[in-house]
Amino acid sequence: MNRLLFGKLLFYSLLLFSAGKMQGAEPYIQDTAKVHELTIYAIPSYSKLDWGSPARLYRTSIASFLVSRFVKYSYSIGHMLIKFESPVVDSVVYAAMRSTSNSEKIQLFMKEKIGLAILGVPMKGRLETKEEITALLDHYSKKGTGAAYIRYRLNRESALRVKTFLENFSREGKSGFTPCNYYGGAFWPRYEKEGAGCSSFALSALEAAGVCIDNPDWRVEVNIPYSLIGGRYNKQKRVGSYDIESRRRWHPGTGVPNKDFFPFSIYDPSLVYNWIIKMFSHPVDGYYSDMKAGFAGLVYDARNVKINSGEPVMLARKDSSIFIDLFRKNH
Repeated sequence: MNRLLFGKLLFYSLLLFSAGKMQGAEPYIQDTAKVHELTIYAIPSYSKLDWGSPARLYRTSIASFLVSRFVKYSYSIGHMLIKFESPVVDSVVYAAMRSTSNSEKIQLFMKEKIGLAILGVPMKGRLETKEEITALLDHYSKKGTGAAYIRYRLNRESALRVKTFLENFSREGKSGFTPCNYYGGAFWPRYEKEGAGCSSFALSALEAAGVCIDNPDWRVEVNIPYSLIGGRYNKQKRVGSYDIESRRRWHPGTGVPNKDFFPFSIYDPSLVYNWIIKMFSHPVDGYYSDMKAGFAGLVYDARNVKINSGEPVMLARKDSSIFIDLFRKNH
C-alpha cells in the first residue's frame, strides 16, 4: 500500500471514529446546533439606594422615587427582565414583572402607614408586554449605558423547565388564581400560588433552569425591626416617616423571628448590575465578556447543567412569612 493511500484511509478512519464518539456524547450537549438561551437584564435604581440602616434606606429610596418620576424609562428601585430564545417556544419571549401603579404604594405608605412592610407587602401586579420591553431595551441601547445582561446558554431540558415556569406563572390556575397579578418583595414565584417582584421573577426563571443563583453579591439581607412594620401586619400600628428616620441600625437578629424582627432578603437589581459591570472587565468562574446592541454583558455556558431527578419546576413553600401567610389567608 503506498503512503498516499494509507494516509487517506487513516484520515477517513479518524473521521468515522470521531463521529462515533459524538453520537455517544452526553445528551446535555447534543443540541449545540439549536440555541436555547435565557438572558437576564439588570437596570440599577435611578439614584443609589443605601441599605446601611432603615433611615438611610428611607432617605435614598424617597429621593430616587421623586426624581425618577420625571425621567422616562427610569426605575426608582431598579428593574430586571428576561429574554428567552429557544425552539421549545414559538417566538422569542420577553417578560418582566412590575406593580400596576405607584398610587397603591403611596396609599400603603402615606395613608395606611405600614412602614417598612412596604418592602414585602403584596400589591397588584402584571407582566410587561413584549412591546414595552423592546422599547425599553432600545432606549438603553441608544443611550449606551444604564443596563447590563448575562446570557446563559441552556440545554433543552433546562429550556423546557423555563417554558413550564413561565406558563405556570402567567396563566390562571384551576382555583382561579393567576400569579402574575400580584407583585411584592416577599414573593418567590417558583413557590406555588405566589406573585413576584421584578428580580425574583427573573432569577426564578434562571433557577428553574437549574442554574445556581446563590450569589451573595446580588442579594441584600437585613432584619427589619418589628416596631417599623405597621398596618395589617402589626395590629394596625401606624408607622410614620419619623419612626423610620430615627432608626440608625437594623435589628441585630437576636430574639424571635417574625415577632421581634422580620428577616428580609431580596435580590437588588443594582447589585446585579454592578456585579456584571465588574465581571465584564475581569471575567472569572466560567463567565466571558460579551457585548450586544451596545450593552455590556456576560455569557455563561450552562448546557452541562443536570437537573436533580424528580425536582418539580414549581415548589411548595415551607417557611413562614408574615406577608405570605396573610396573603394566602386572603386569597
